[in-house]
Amino acid sequence: MPFRMFVVVVTFGALSCGGHSQPSKTDKQLFPIYVAYSEAVAKGDLAVAKTFLPEAKSVQLDAVPPLKALAELAVLSPLSNVAEKSESVTGQNALLIVTARVGGNDATGQIRFVREDDGWRVASERWNIGADDGTQGATQERPRTAAEREAIGRLEAKGYPDPSPGQIVSAAGAGDLEAIQLFIGLGFSLDQANGDLTPLLAAIAGDHEDVALLLVQNGENIGTADDHGVTPLMSAAAKCGMTQLVKALIDKGADQRAKSSTGMTALDMARQASCSANIDLLRGPAQY
Repeated sequence: MPFRMFVVVVTFGALSCGGHSQPSKTDKQLFPIYVAYSEAVAKGDLAVAKTFLPEAKSVQLDAVPPLKALAELAVLSPLSNVAEKSESVTGQNALLIVTARVGGNDATGQIRFVREDDGWRVASERWNIGADDGTQGATQERPRTAAEREAIGRLEAKGYPDPSPGQIVSAAGAGDLEAIQLFIGLGFSLDQANGDLTPLLAAIAGDHEDVALLLVQNGENIGTADDHGVTPLMSAAAKCGMTQLVKALIDKGADQRAKSSTGMTALDMARQASCSANIDLLRGPAQY
């Protein structure tokens, strides 16, 4: 049984290109773009490499030091004998399949593109190393609708390669409302966690009430507490600008009597933060 390992990356280091397949549905638009992009990364030319990325990803890289940005791009290397296998386009999304050698093993890469400003941008990569055909796993997935493919392309363009449930916490913490909407539209469960941080707790911690409200409205578990016993209601109660969220959580039946590990209720936290509107909401028959 061949060794199989999936690696999700944005790009990789040095390329050595071999022959490639017959003309594809895109008339070979993608492979030359991919090679030029990869060569820029291999040379450490971040400015050029960013011209091949979606705008949202490029903006993300602007916020980190250049060496760290390049490290994010140059993940899988060295590759040799890189050759095009196929190209296909669906609306504003495209898929390039390439073969290569890495570490003495055969490898097959799936490189997804999105169209921006009438040009193709590298959105994400998935490599299958040490297998005969890296596309086998992809062909076993259920068929995607056009709307789902569009949503996946938009998520990848926003910096969520190979969209997965674990990315929802990051999106919520960053206040990325559109990404959360796309994840929900794709049917991802909102009951995820990064350590003790759920999407809802992450959104509240980041002061993103709009994202938190969306999560509540779409059924995230509102009773999940962090390691200190702090529930979403407690966390929101301590933020004077989240009165709308406090009301939404109360309306959804959040437990107002729950106590944190320090013995504080949501009302206690609202009082401690001097959030008068939240105090008014939390007072009443539900409180003792």
